Amino acid sequence: MMSSQSTILVLGVGPVPPEGPTRLMAPGLRVWSLAEVLARAGHRVVLAEAAFGKGDGTPAREMREEAIDLPHGVELWRVSADGARVAAFCRRLHAERGFAAAVANSDVMAAALCAARLSCPVWLDINGHPMAERQMLAAVYGSDSGLVAQWRLLVPILLGGDRYSTCSEAQRRALLGELAFAGRFEPTSGPALACSIPAVAHEVDLKPTGPAARGRQVPADARIVLWTGGYNTWTDVETLFEALSMAMEADPGLWFVSTGGAIDGHDDQTFRRFRERVDRSALRARFVFAGWVPSREVANYYAEADVAVLIDANSVEGRLGTRTRLIEWIQAGVPIAATPLCELALGLASAGGLAPYAIGDARALAEAIGRLSSDRAQARRQADRAREYLRRHHDAATACAPLLAWAARPIPAPDLPAPSQRAAGSGADSEGPLTSRLMARWGSAERDRSAGDGLMGSVGSWLRRRLWECAKRLGCQAGKDP
Repeated sequence: MMSSQSTILVLGVGPVPPEGPTRLMAPGLRVWSLAEVLARAGHRVVLAEAAFGKGDGTPAREMREEAIDLPHGVELWRVSADGARVAAFCRRLHAERGFAAAVANSDVMAAALCAARLSCPVWLDINGHPMAERQMLAAVYGSDSGLVAQWRLLVPILLGGDRYSTCSEAQRRALLGELAFAGRFEPTSGPALACSIPAVAHEVDLKPTGPAARGRQVPADARIVLWTGGYNTWTDVETLFEALSMAMEADPGLWFVSTGGAIDGHDDQTFRRFRERVDRSALRARFVFAGWVPSREVANYYAEADVAVLIDANSVEGRLGTRTRLIEWIQAGVPIAATPLCELALGLASAGGLAPYAIGDARALAEAIGRLSSDRAQARRQADRAREYLRRHHDAATACAPLLAWAARPIPAPDLPAPSQRAAGSGADSEGPLTSRLMARWGSAERDRSAGDGLMGSVGSWLRRRLWECAKRLGCQAGKDP
């Protein structure tokens, strides 16, 4: 049995909460949750953090020659988001520290860890479905050209992990299908290849430190509908605008306050569409956009809110993924109206912890806003039920129990070569025979697209021709030639 004082490398995309950033995104919250729970369990955690939205290897995010100390003894190193540079950094640091295990969150960092081929077991946390997320991005920008690149990033991840985690049970099942397509299957005995780790409630100070909008940008007695965070690809801004307009027309004392906004380096179109609708509205004076505010000041907005809203468009991404912002709203005691699409929202709705409304139903959302903003007693009861649900199902130690058990004794996957053999180039190879074969097939589809055919049409045709052939050939161990 390994000592609890082992040294573990954790990779992810930041910034993370202890840095107090102005823009705190879901990847930073997730990787900090993993690093924090491992550190609390007694492990020495080295956290390598790339900047959100930066994939160009900018010098400002290169490896620092000195570590930054974070709470719980976590040692932070800021690195480039360039995969090759991250892989080289991991190899160098592993040679110095001798990590017992490595954990990576996000597709970019997971792929980099696989490419590093460290001589230790690796755990890959896929927080949200990469292909479904790229599908949503393709819809926003009217181009599917990035789908092939996303798949090329995902294939080595499917072939290189000893264990996997997802953010929902639905995504876990989807991942098992993807792993099977890559020739990897859930073992009939022993630890599961993949598990679900839901969004966790990490410790955060949500005590307000001063006024936010009330009495400054909105009347002191206003009823405030709050939005915080990015307007991501999944946000149904058309229904949001219509619902807010209906609610404002029914209640002259209702105001909308938004922190956050466009997500630079990812999606700057969804927020733009929303602002254009607001700017043309006769009610535009009652929409307040505070922009991105420092994470330590967001608690001031929570304290003033009567209701927070979450609105999903209908999507596969929403069903497989999660909505991390719900966690902090609940911790702050803000009543919530939300589309019950992701696993977290569905669980809260079943427990009476939020006011659900149907996807695309603006009137139902407007009515939910009206009820929660006017009936304080009902809103408080709902917020209390949400807190209890969070305590029971999203406590960090409980949710991360599979990761903690593995970290105490990191066991390699039985279908991969031993970790000591991977550094020599066998198995778990980001450019091994099976990977290359899959890449070549997708590459031919990409060439068809560049010649004028739409990607989905060419891939559909390719699948019809090749699916049976692939099914026969992929019945092999990962990284080995069929």
